[in-house]
Amino acid sequence: MGIQWWTPDLFKTDFVAFLVYGFYGLAFFMLGLSIAGRSAVHDNSVLLMRLLALAVFGFIHAAFEWIVLVEVVFHYTPLFSLKYLMATVSFVAL
Repeated sequence: MGIQWWTPDLFKTDFVAFLVYGFYGLAFFMLGLSIAGRSAVHDNSVLLMRLLALAVFGFIHAAFEWIVLVEVVFHYTPLFSLKYLMATVSFVAL
């Protein structure tokens, strides 16, 4: 009969994990991209540095989410150490 909507089996599929982690990473990437693009207009150097730190957080956290995507969907685990290093660095930038 196939997978029914809102069953626990739906969330175990690789396709749904690909969508969730893919779009979640894309949201953080777009956050970093939009802030990096708009931060050049501000003359206040303190605000500029804080906005650039937020943009760095967005880029690094997007890469972190995409590494999780590779681990979950493709079952590729050598990126295990890199994943937690990137999470730490992204939150330090925040």
